[in-house]
Amino acid sequence: MFFRKNKRGEAEAPGKALVATGSRSGPPAISGDRRGGAPTILGSDLMITGDVTADGHLLIDGRIQGSVEARLVTLGRDGEINGRIEADEVVLHGLVRGSVHARRVHLIRGCRVFADIHHDVLQIDEGAYLEGAIKRLTSSEPVAAALAEPPLPAFPGGGTDR
Repeated sequence: MFFRKNKRGEAEAPGKALVATGSRSGPPAISGDRRGGAPTILGSDLMITGDVTADGHLLIDGRIQGSVEARLVTLGRDGEINGRIEADEVVLHGLVRGSVHARRVHLIRGCRVFADIHHDVLQIDEGAYLEGAIKRLTSSEPVAAALAEPPLPAFPGGGTDR
């Protein structure tokens, strides 16, 4: 692997993310934790095949082939997710193919969403594109319950006596 030095004289490895830490044994100084820390950023030159999980805010400008799970997911304008998104809040600027399961979902102008959306609050800006089914969660229903298969509807004349 080739290493180079940046302007400050620190070593860098191409394609590797260098994250500052408070100490070797402690948690990262930069993190996407629930206390309002900085988001975890997946850059535009990154492509991930597999599932991505974060505890806090996940900002995606690259491409993900797999599921994404975080407290807050923001998909950048050039970002792409092919899979399931599960979060408390999702803000979409880019391309999604799959499904979205979140309390709050916001589709921003210019996004392209080919997904089923399970939500409590849904906001769609003018100019956003959505193709898929929309299902509202009840306030007591957890997000995970939306992942379960819905019961089949009863059809009249289906063989039951009245």
